[in-house]
Parts: sequence; structure tokens; C-alpha cells
Amino acid sequence: MEKSFPQRAKPARPEAPPWPTSELTQEEKHLVSASTRARCLLCPSPRLRPLILLARDNPVSYVYSHDAIFACDDCQGGYAEKRRRDSFDWEEVHDQDEHHPLDAASIAQLRQCLTGCPSPTSELCQC
Repeated sequence: MEKSFPQRAKPARPEAPPWPTSELTQEEKHLVSASTRARCLLCPSPRLRPLILLARDNPVSYVYSHDAIFACDDCQGGYAEKRRRDSFDWEEVHDQDEHHPLDAASIAQLRQCLTGCPSPTSELCQC
């Protein structure tokens, strides 16, 4: 005879905040221009929005790097980007970039986690 166990109700997951419809800030525009991707990894959309800046070095130098997560305004998915650029010798540019796709559910969960952060794309944010 099989034992039956009572089903536990899963706690409700909070909804992600509404998708931003505002124009990009100067900081966000800078991140988009520094990225090597012009289109989303999950769909062909060029409408990318930086979601969070995880790390950045030398934003106005010949040697530049950043780790950031971008979201797509159309499919609401996104990608994580690790960008390393070295153009110090002016003759050769050495780029090392990695991109990892993130589905819409992952982006929504990250957006929910960031609701309390006043400026997730600023390197000055201490959250």
C-alpha cells in the first residue's frame, strides 16, 4: 500500500517590476556602446538595455573591461557579458569577450532582486 503525503503549497514568487519604458541613461548608453553585441543573443532585436554592472575597470582608457548583464526590450531575455579590450599598442586590438544567454525567467528574477537598488548600472553603487 502506497503512502500519500500532503502536498505543500509553493510560496508565491513575487512578480518582477514592470519592464522599464524610459530612455536609457547616459551610463546605460555608455555600457551599450562598450558592448561588442549589437543584437540580443536570443532574438534578433537591437533593443538592448543594461540591467546591472557587476564590475568595470578603466572606463576611459585604452585597456577596458566590464562584466555586465544586458536585457532585451523585445523578448525580455538577455545575456551576461564579460568584456576585455586592450588597444594600448594602437596597432592591434586584443578583444576577449564572452556572452552567456539568460532566459526571460532568469532576467525577471534578477530584476526582482534589483528592485531595491537605486542605480544598478553605476559602478558607484554599493548595494
